[in-house]
Amino acid sequence: MTSYFWAGGSDPNALVEIPNLAGNEDGQTYAYALSDNGLVAGKSNDGDIFNWQGVIWDGEDLVNLNDLVSLEAGWTITNVNDINNNGMLVGTLKDASGTEHGFVMEVTAVPVPGTMLLLGMGLLGLTGLRKRQG
Repeated sequence: MTSYFWAGGSDPNALVEIPNLAGNEDGQTYAYALSDNGLVAGKSNDGDIFNWQGVIWDGEDLVNLNDLVSLEAGWTITNVNDINNNGMLVGTLKDASGTEHGFVMEVTAVPVPGTMLLLGMGLLGLTGLRKRQG
């Protein structure tokens, strides 16, 4: 599955493919939300459909949130469901036993050429979610 971002206007090149963690056709990305700042939130994998990672995309770089935060061993941010214009993210993470939990995270994006530096990241709250079947 590939997600696309419409950059607007009548330019036929305005439809931009959002990358995936594999960097090739093996990976998948799902985009779920867009902020007014142009940040896209969702999930991506490297081709392993059982290994989803919560991501944000700034128009250039796909950022795996698990690379930017320190979680307890075995915990993984698996999905970002929404982002608001203040940089607040909500999503899902799994603990070592596979139980899903909700999270709220604050992100401050500072553009750096070719990358996105994320500052002020911290888990503000965890809310237990019912473990999904399947």
